[in-house]
Amino acid sequence: MTNFTKLIFCLFTILIIFTSCGDGTTNSGHSDIIDNPQFEKSVLDSITVKTLPTKTQYSVGETLDQTGLVLQGNYIDYFSDGSTQTSKRDIDYNTYKNELAFSPTNLSTEGSINITVTYNKKSTTFNITVGKSSSDSKYPSWFKSVLIGGNENYNVFRKDEIVEFEDKEALLQNAPTKEDGMFQIPKVIN
Repeated sequence: MTNFTKLIFCLFTILIIFTSCGDGTTNSGHSDIIDNPQFEKSVLDSITVKTLPTKTQYSVGETLDQTGLVLQGNYIDYFSDGSTQTSKRDIDYNTYKNELAFSPTNLSTEGSINITVTYNKKSTTFNITVGKSSSDSKYPSWFKSVLIGGNENYNVFRKDEIVEFEDKEALLQNAPTKEDGMFQIPKVIN
């Protein structure tokens, strides 16, 4: 292969890559359209939700997970003879996540939440449900991963509570030493 042939091959490859980049206003998408010699450009007209994200049920405080979302881009294709046609192209979250904007993403209130997604200045919405925290535990979710010396029913780090006992003598009967109605704790540090 000569250097000239290599150069032509590289330029042709760059041209194919450039024309297949989907930015909503260029020759993005289907090769059957861009192979038409009269094709000039495609313009994104609107977007709709084709496939909802995998997760649509949340607890208060969670962050929106867009994984699995697929939008459908509705394009108008323009041709040099003045004609137009419409076409549809998938906008997959995994491919276009840096070009998609979502609002809201922090789910702080309960109920049915309307999520707005924007791509190339076009927006659409979908609904998710936010409920009470999924944990019935009295401990925060991060606490379970650091719980040492106990379990959910017994916790050595629990909050101290003052409890009045009616029979103080029965309470103190096993104390090694006592003074003024209290346990006397041995001195540990000199």
